[in-house]
Amino acid sequence: MAKHSHVKVYIHLIWGTYRRDRVLTREVRLKLFGHFVERFKELDLTVEKMNIQCDHLHILHQLPLDR
Repeated sequence: MAKHSHVKVYIHLIWGTYRRDRVLTREVRLKLFGHFVERFKELDLTVEKMNIQCDHLHILHQLPLDR
């Protein structure tokens, strides 16, 4: 029986605009990207991938196992 284990838990967050309106301009997407990067650093969370489109965004992050 193995004495060690390796566990990773990922969370996939998805947000969409109201009625999927295409309101996230390039400028807004850049601001959102910066905002999320800062907040995840403050929370000591690892962002694996982030994708922001004009009507929705995805963030894949690793859930810390010590919380």
